[in-house]
Amino acid sequence: MIEPAEILRLLHNLIRLGTVAEVQYQPPRVRVKTGDNETDWLHWLNLRAATTADWDPPIEGEQVILFSPAGDLAQAIAVTGIYSDQFPAPSDNKNLWLRKFPDGSTLSYDHAENRLDINIKGDANIHVEKNATVKIDQDLTAKVGGAAKIDVEMIAQITAPKIELGKGGAGVVTGKHLCAYTQTPHADFSKIVTAE
Repeated sequence: MIEPAEILRLLHNLIRLGTVAEVQYQPPRVRVKTGDNETDWLHWLNLRAATTADWDPPIEGEQVILFSPAGDLAQAIAVTGIYSDQFPAPSDNKNLWLRKFPDGSTLSYDHAENRLDINIKGDANIHVEKNATVKIDQDLTAKVGGAAKIDVEMIAQITAPKIELGKGGAGVVTGKHLCAYTQTPHADFSKIVTAE
């Protein structure tokens, strides 16, 4: 027969708050400090963990909830996502979905403003193994602080009512354009914009 004190202890351990004390990445496990106890290595909950999988490990000091089957802390699962004094909410905007990263990069969508913002503090790489289509119903503005290079192995085709390279420029003439009068290549042509 289980003593009443033991039943109370197991009930108390079913759901507990704690903070991550230590993180192990292979295999993925955490130790959690809860009250005066520190657990052994426990699983943490991810959104998906099969052929579709997420990887977003907790960090030390993050607040978690422990769900312990039958009140056994050795079998507990740590569930992350609880704000704390150490890690407060990154926004108070009720219309904003926001993902913030340790280096200050952010990904956000404001559904009241219908606006997606991506702010990356480092490099960005997008690799598409097949076709990619970008459709923009209104204007596109691209600002590049350094060199803009496009390497096309086959045919590049840009169709638009007007394409502007630079501010307030005139029509572009390349070194292969023939003069309307002499029928020889133009000597005066763009040194900034080149084309075959």
